[in-house]
Amino acid sequence: MAAIAAKAEEKRESLIAKVTANQIEEHITGPSQKRKSQMMGAQAGLLAQLKLNQDKGGQTGGQSAADLHDLAYMPPASDSIAEQGQAMWDRSLEQGLTPGQTAELAHVRNQITQLQQSIEGFRKAEKDILMGAKK
Repeated sequence: MAAIAAKAEEKRESLIAKVTANQIEEHITGPSQKRKSQMMGAQAGLLAQLKLNQDKGGQTGGQSAADLHDLAYMPPASDSIAEQGQAMWDRSLEQGLTPGQTAELAHVRNQITQLQQSIEGFRKAEKDILMGAKK
């Protein structure tokens, strides 16, 4: 009976140790996995934007590859490397904006889209005129 109790206590302690180890591991790796998935999403967005840039002659949405590089990698003026890194991270994920800045950004992007559509219309009209198309 004593051997069974000792074996049960040993199993219980082993189980507690494994569960605790798993919880510690999850506590450490969980946030870094979340941050990694956010970074991968942001990177995928930047890569898609760069591909659009290449497909449309080097620029779309008013942002060239150099503009996108500056947004992601140019540190703001600060003495703290941690603050610089956080600011660049926030910029790349469009976090930390006030509601007013978010609305203004959406408005600016909408205006860029409308101007691009307008330019495409004018280019088509120019081509039609030069090709002798009648209206």
